[in-house]
Amino acid sequence: MQEGATSQFIISGQAQVANTVAPLMAMALHYSTTPPNRPEHFYHKPDNESTFTTATTNAGNDFTINDGMWLEDMYVSVFAGTPTVSQSFSGYGTFSSNDFGNSLPLKVPIQPGACGLAGTMTPGTLQLASYHNTHMPMKTSCKISTSFTNDITQSATSRFIMGVGYTKQG
Repeated sequence: MQEGATSQFIISGQAQVANTVAPLMAMALHYSTTPPNRPEHFYHKPDNESTFTTATTNAGNDFTINDGMWLEDMYVSVFAGTPTVSQSFSGYGTFSSNDFGNSLPLKVPIQPGACGLAGTMTPGTLQLASYHNTHMPMKTSCKISTSFTNDITQSATSRFIMGVGYTKQG
């Protein structure tokens, strides 16, 4: 932002499951006229969530980052389509790419989420699973593949989506 410039922010969101009413979104913005002393962060995720039912590794959607330099943050969000009695979430999301500075996949465990015995109980909103300050080097064009490994088979289709934070080439 430059002094005297008009502040314009475009804030948008994407519902992760079908809604019967329009979802609400709130955002708090904090900015300053002081120049930053750290590189600017950017964020990216696949266009849509992926589904799973089996207690195996389930492939997610791929996405490509162009002009990236360092992968800094990783996020995994998992949610039940229809919660089923005694079927919990316990697992981890995996980010892998031949364009990382290391060939090993990066894994982020999720907070275990339980579904109770009573038919009316549903799992609470899981804390967003995330790792920060990863500082993994990336090639200029980096294709990232995602997958989620759940330890418990689900009767109903459940969903996951994963995203990253990164810095760009200077």
